[in-house]
Amino acid sequence: MESIFNEFQRHNSTLIVCATGTGKTQIFSEVVRRIRPRRALVVCHREELIFQAAKRIESFGVETSIEMADLTADATDLWEESPTIVSTIQTQNAGRWRKVTPHETNCQP
Repeated sequence: MESIFNEFQRHNSTLIVCATGTGKTQIFSEVVRRIRPRRALVVCHREELIFQAAKRIESFGVETSIEMADLTADATDLWEESPTIVSTIQTQNAGRWRKVTPHETNCQP
């Protein structure tokens, strides 16, 4: 975990590669918890992963909203309500809500 934060001190982003079942959800949930009060955007490609990610992040005590299809984060400005948004890549590509720039999240795991 410390190597992730060491990379963030030197770079704006970092890449974590893990095989199936080795704890990627656990890792990014801990990253999201540690960067508070900064915000995070978690992007997944499958509906099952969206709910899994949101549930796990919430188990770390971080409020989370889902932005996917008919599910929308409850706010005029998404960032005013929830510190963490879990979204699908399809929602991001569709441009349903304003683009989130990397400097708004301060963390791009």
